[in-house]
Amino acid sequence: MHSQVSTVVSVVEQEVKQSTNRALQTLCAITSLGAWIRNVHEVALGKRMGQLRIIVLIAAIAVIAWISFSTISVQGNWQGTLQRPNGDISFHFQIHNSRSGSAGWLAVGDEPSEPMDTLKVDGHAIRFDLTANQSTYHLQGSVRHHAFTGTWVDNHGDTGSWNAMHAARPH
Repeated sequence: MHSQVSTVVSVVEQEVKQSTNRALQTLCAITSLGAWIRNVHEVALGKRMGQLRIIVLIAAIAVIAWISFSTISVQGNWQGTLQRPNGDISFHFQIHNSRSGSAGWLAVGDEPSEPMDTLKVDGHAIRFDLTANQSTYHLQGSVRHHAFTGTWVDNHGDTGSWNAMHAARPH
């Protein structure tokens, strides 16, 4: 029970850190936007457009805050289960930013992690391949409410579902 509480606390701490980082990024963007609006106001519009500046600034803050806090990141450490009729497959993966977009590592069961060569990230959606038990599973899914859910199809044409939750730390 103690390890479950510890895991939940770690996940909550990670979510708080991510939210804090998004809030700091939003604050920096708001500060930059305010300076830009002030410059435009002083140079092009003159002093009489103060009310318009306030309205534009409030609208910009609302848009930036909505974008920052409504996005759920696919980045992080995830613990997943691929459901199959003849036994579930446990796996864990990590997704992080890279020069080319996103990259990741995947480990099935107790096997060592390997690069996710087929990883494709598009907003909240991901696709990647998982090889286990002499089969290749093509997974696709999306993150919602801090969990991934999705479907898979293997190289024999069988299909099923999979899910993953944030993991406290990489394995």
